[in-house]
Amino acid sequence: MNTYRHRYRKRNAYADFELSVFIRAQSWFVSILFILFAGHTAFAFDVTGVVIDPAGKPVSGARVWLCQDRTARHADTDAVGAFSFGDVAPRPVDLVAYKEGFSFGGQTAAVIGSGTVTLVLSEPATLTIRAKNESFEPIAGAFIRHLCISDAFNVAVSVLNADGFAPMRSDADGRLTIPALPKDGHIRFVVGHRDYADSSVAYLPVSDKEQTILLYPGVKLRGRVTADKGNGVPHACVTVLRVGAGAQRVAAEALTDPDGYYHVTVVQDDYFVAVAHPDFASPRSVGIGVGNDEKKNVVDLVLESPRVITGVLDYPDGKPCQGAPVSYWIEKESYTETLTQQDGRFELRTPRAEGHLRIVSPDGFETEHRGDIKIAAENPAKLALEPIKLRALPVIEGTIVGPDGQPESRVLIATRGIDPPMWALPSDDGRFRIVLRQAPPERVVAFRAEHAQRFLRADFQAPLDDPKPLRVTLEPFEPDIKRPDAPPGDNAFKDMLDQSAPEITCDAWFNTTPLTLESFNGKVLILLFWGGFDERSTGRSTIEELRALHVLLKDDPETAFLGIHDGGKEPAEVQRYVKEYGIEFPVGRDAEPFQTFGKYGIHYIPQIVLIDKHGILRHVSVEGRLLELIKSLRREG
Repeated sequence: MNTYRHRYRKRNAYADFELSVFIRAQSWFVSILFILFAGHTAFAFDVTGVVIDPAGKPVSGARVWLCQDRTARHADTDAVGAFSFGDVAPRPVDLVAYKEGFSFGGQTAAVIGSGTVTLVLSEPATLTIRAKNESFEPIAGAFIRHLCISDAFNVAVSVLNADGFAPMRSDADGRLTIPALPKDGHIRFVVGHRDYADSSVAYLPVSDKEQTILLYPGVKLRGRVTADKGNGVPHACVTVLRVGAGAQRVAAEALTDPDGYYHVTVVQDDYFVAVAHPDFASPRSVGIGVGNDEKKNVVDLVLESPRVITGVLDYPDGKPCQGAPVSYWIEKESYTETLTQQDGRFELRTPRAEGHLRIVSPDGFETEHRGDIKIAAENPAKLALEPIKLRALPVIEGTIVGPDGQPESRVLIATRGIDPPMWALPSDDGRFRIVLRQAPPERVVAFRAEHAQRFLRADFQAPLDDPKPLRVTLEPFEPDIKRPDAPPGDNAFKDMLDQSAPEITCDAWFNTTPLTLESFNGKVLILLFWGGFDERSTGRSTIEELRALHVLLKDDPETAFLGIHDGGKEPAEVQRYVKEYGIEFPVGRDAEPFQTFGKYGIHYIPQIVLIDKHGILRHVSVEGRLLELIKSLRREG
């Protein structure tokens, strides 16, 4: 069950002169950044590159590791800092570079062709952690299993150790020093131990401050991976997924030994166990409740002889479509994924059961067959599909007019019920032109158009299969200012509504000079609590909605926008988020230890708070009606 995770960069805010489109990427994930290597058309590629220092000068004698499919190999840079790897498979790779006196450099990428990459080594720093148990006693022998450095590249330490990468283990006092980290960077990592369950640390800044990491006793989960003929399969990747909060996360991973056996240490809980190997098809994951009787904590898995499905994906003009995710599903479970190569080709090794092939088309396109391709169980073991063609999604365009029939430009247009959501502003003559990123299954897109200042709006639909210019007429409406009985999420705001809003306290400011609540007297304040590290769709869509509203209302003297960023990030990191996400309204970094977050009782982000012109906290539940609530408060005077 190979899973490719994507990070999409935020796009420019303005599409063309007719329309300003604010979009959120389909999937926001930080640990893998896909690099599209261009080159010759084969299913084994060359990856070459150069290692440089911060000044751009080549670094000779650096060791570069390439990690793929849980194996590692290395090359050393020559006099001009160059390195080369051949026979790289079209799958994700981790590149890690190091030379004494520098920090680690690297890149995590998905290879879809041959090409060149540049790795930068920077000024080094260290981070010391201290491993302790539940009784706060030091633990010797804890080790770093995996690192993600500054959300840029992964370091599979346990895999690289077999190829000369120095191990990182805690001493008798539990202290473990992680060397050669980029100064002012941050890391995520997994700590392992033979007697304890793996412990994941989601974020730590690189600093001189020693950090304590707690490890919890675990029990052994073991088993054997065999092929369908009964032979043990070495070097298969077994992934243990912990179930909870409506999702799954990786609790442990292990490679099978030469006879196909594996074992991991986990806390007692419910899990799914999955296995993957590049030469086989993955079976359905197996559920197990892990208890204290280790004799019962056994999951054996059988890898299947695969069906090999090949195909090619092309744009309407015949050019190959590269980097498109292609996956194979049986019922509601994804079994394997890949990306189309530089020449548009793809290859999947799937179970021989009936299923369907799913292609995630590039933004603005869809496949001609619109949807999944059914694969029957009786299809041959080698199945070559007919070429798959893309076609452009239809353009949704029209004009927004008021009740008097005159064009309206001070209007926010928002999609409703599709993910990712989109926001748009018409041109001065009321015209809008929207190119969707993805087509909804029902082939009809719902929108809401709402005036920036007056209580006028219109809900309308646009059928994708019969696209005609639309004339949308805004009509008067009464705002919904009711409050729910209990605010959603974990932020209760108990006894805070209709009271003076707590003061804000920030120790770094962006896009502004230092501010206080008094700075916003006489204005309706849209206050956002957020964190740039929040890669969930709700976090990104909230920021994009406020960006659109800020453009719509930034010239309004009665409204103001302010973001309070979580205080756990360094100012340079917050600045990077502000720039990357295109935020133009003022942002402050919360003063430690989370002073403003604490005053407002913020445990869950993103959170929007509306404060009226007199500094009274009025609304915290704004989903789907933010603009009408802003106008309601503005109308109060």
